[in-house]
Amino acid sequence: MAVLLRCVPAPTQTGLVLAYARSALAALAGPAAYVAGVGVLGQPVLRLLGARPGHGAPALVAVAPVRRRTLFANALLAVASLVLTLGSLEAGFRHFAVYSDGLGQTRAAQRWFQRYWGPLNHAGYRDREIDPAALAATRRLYVVGDSFAAGHGIEDREARFADRVRRGLGPAWSVVLLARNGWNTTDELLALRSMALPPDVIVLSWYVNDIEAVSPQAAPPRLDLDGEPAGVRAVVQHSDLANFVYWRVRRTRLSGLQSAYWQSVLNAFDDPATWERYATQLRDVAALARAQGALLLVIAFPDLTDVVGTHTIVARVATVFRDEGAEVVDLAERFTGRPPQDLVVSALDAHPNAAVHAEVGELVLRRLAARGLTTSTAALAGTEAR
Repeated sequence: MAVLLRCVPAPTQTGLVLAYARSALAALAGPAAYVAGVGVLGQPVLRLLGARPGHGAPALVAVAPVRRRTLFANALLAVASLVLTLGSLEAGFRHFAVYSDGLGQTRAAQRWFQRYWGPLNHAGYRDREIDPAALAATRRLYVVGDSFAAGHGIEDREARFADRVRRGLGPAWSVVLLARNGWNTTDELLALRSMALPPDVIVLSWYVNDIEAVSPQAAPPRLDLDGEPAGVRAVVQHSDLANFVYWRVRRTRLSGLQSAYWQSVLNAFDDPATWERYATQLRDVAALARAQGALLLVIAFPDLTDVVGTHTIVARVATVFRDEGAEVVDLAERFTGRPPQDLVVSALDAHPNAAVHAEVGELVLRRLAARGLTTSTAALAGTEAR
């Protein structure tokens, strides 16, 4: 463009006016009139303006279409590049973004559930079918809990601690998993009471927010699109790239709500009335185990991203259960000093990872072996560090 401009004689003010006039006429008369320089419409007007052939204006007219074509080509190239980039990102997220997270609302997390969560048994649990005949013919161990026990974030369900215990105990035992995402102690009591045959062992997977049922103020924040405009909802629900960006941005906004939620959970343990209601519920679990003649083994999980901060709460719950004659594995004691990345599925999913499941499975088997309930080689190998 600079080379072309240097070829133009220095224009007078009239020459500039003529050039702009011709450019305006070109926009009205179309490209043919622009290139011809005059046209039926343009020539009389230019004469009125005092134009004379060969005085600067023709050279400027030659520059203008080149400028327009160059700007249009650059704009078209930019738009094409943007569309290609966004399309590639959309395809990449759609085909390769498959991971669990703590929100459960992202399209990547939904794909993870579609790929790894099922099949469920007829009772709705992420486990093998419950065989009444096998239950009647064997000893019974019921694992009850929430998403920690169900294996949120664990792709291979055989890697969960319940399945490791099943393999370790062998065919003399039937291991039944009673666990669903979002459950609390109230739900777990109902699940235990729904079983037709009493267990020999109950393994309760306990987590800090299980107090929610007796503490309405400890309700988690809503995670949905209900408050968004219809257009935003449509794009976020159908575009993987938009969904990724939206929930990453919203996660930063949710951090304050999540902090407030967790503070409400911690406050529930400090409120005397709420704590007494919850301690009574914990005693109900122990009383149910005693009434059924079952050993109650509690696996007490801290917040795996804040083990130290929730250690005291875990200890309080462990004390209640021990006073009721239950066995307790206090994982806050065991995990103190370990970095969170060694314990959780990922930075987006704070559930226990496969290594933690393996460790918990071994701990359960060793406790059972110490009680003389199994002679499994896996259970008897090594000694538990307490």
